[in-house]
Amino acid sequence: MSRLRYWHFGLWVLPGLAAAGAAVCSIGPQTAYRLADDQSPTPDAVDLARQMNQALAPGCTPNCPRIALLRNPSAGGLLLMDAGKPGQWKLVYSPAFFSEIDETYSEAAVVAMLSHAFGHTLDPAMASAWPKEFTPELRADAWSGCALAQNSYDPDDVKSALAALAKYPPRSSPPWASRLGALRLGWVKCAGDGAAFDKLAK
Repeated sequence: MSRLRYWHFGLWVLPGLAAAGAAVCSIGPQTAYRLADDQSPTPDAVDLARQMNQALAPGCTPNCPRIALLRNPSAGGLLLMDAGKPGQWKLVYSPAFFSEIDETYSEAAVVAMLSHAFGHTLDPAMASAWPKEFTPELRADAWSGCALAQNSYDPDDVKSALAALAKYPPRSSPPWASRLGALRLGWVKCAGDGAAFDKLAK
């Protein structure tokens, strides 16, 4: 098995990774995850993580969480797990799922899903960035909306990303109307143009 690398907003480090705990967030098909099948991420997945990084890093620097980005065919979709140490997380993706989302929707859709998962890791320090009535899932969606806005994707790609988020909701997700409101708030907070989002959300 390849050595594990932590994604720390632009820095790669190589510490050991404790066995992951229960999934904090799960997007996509539910399968039996096998820890032994974890592998280093592919270059295209790293590039998508960098797009997420560029969008969200300013919000948490210098205290951003450390995330090990890994690929694993048994993941089914996208899994975020506690890595066993404070401030450390494990984000595991299925290559087949990422390819399907990229080809059917857009790479913006993959970044939106990564950003949603990453949003959960910001809760310990940054939950107050969003309305107090927001649940963890809505806060994660708000961060996803922020990442879409900050990356300046083409309108068609953003529209496709929203369609993918609607089709593949996280487990125990609130209704789409509530999620859409959180995504819009994140978009407006990071880009300031609610009218543009409303056109894309139709």
